[in-house]
Amino acid sequence: MDNLELIKFSPAKAELTELAKKYSDLKIDWIDDKEWYKIVDGARKNLKTQRVNISKYGKEMREAANAYTKEVIRQEKELIEIIEPLEKSLELMQDEIDEEKKRIKFIEDQKVKLPWRLDILDSVQLRIDEDEILLMTDYDFDSLISNQKALLLAQEQERINEERRELEEEKRKVQEEKDRIEQEEKRKKDIKEAEDKARIDAEDRAKKEKADIERRHQEELDRIKKDQEYLEVKIKKDAEDKARKEKEEQEELEKKKKWNNFLKKCWYTVETKHLFKNEKQGTKVILWKNVWEFII
Repeated sequence: MDNLELIKFSPAKAELTELAKKYSDLKIDWIDDKEWYKIVDGARKNLKTQRVNISKYGKEMREAANAYTKEVIRQEKELIEIIEPLEKSLELMQDEIDEEKKRIKFIEDQKVKLPWRLDILDSVQLRIDEDEILLMTDYDFDSLISNQKALLLAQEQERINEERRELEEEKRKVQEEKDRIEQEEKRKKDIKEAEDKARIDAEDRAKKEKADIERRHQEELDRIKKDQEYLEVKIKKDAEDKARKEKEEQEELEKKKKWNNFLKKCWYTVETKHLFKNEKQGTKVILWKNVWEFII
């Protein structure tokens, strides 16, 4: 179909509007009104005939239009297939040149960022060939840095978790030892309570025993504290006594040394000591020498 003329529907819109207006006032007033019933029935059948004809004609027009559309599409496709491959080939050629220009410009632009990127890579402990860095987009580079930071963070978190696990293990061991000691103490306590159960109520006995243990513990702490205080005082006193005794001995030794020097200076010896006598006046000693003796 080379040409498709749009034909108006028949009857025309104005005719159908007039027909609808004509029939709009029809009404059957009562059930036995045979005349108006027949008129309404004739009007309905007429309207139905018009509707069926319109639908039939519309369907014929649509089929003709569809056939025309299909033919147009076929011819369009046939013509496009003649030139489209060459167009795409030329476009691909241009795209390759444009992409190469973009790549060269991209690398030149990236060279400006290279020192900064190398510093960033050093800060996250990464080593990458410079040629590979130049080919990275900002998004790729940021993604790489983000992933490396996440990796470092994960490693640090793993280290922290390992330390935490070790700490938890140590705490567990300490708690186990504490539980063992508590269980041992409880066992001993239960044995003692069992021995005393015949003469005292278990609950009162447990309270009294706990109070006694706390009291004895406190008394023991007080005794240890007093012993420590006494020992500290005794050590201090012994040290002071020793220092005082050593001082006194030293002073006494100095006195003896001075006395001996004094005697030596006065020529007081074992052989001459019978010629001397001494007199003590307070802290002072006066040495007298007997020069002459006469026996009558």
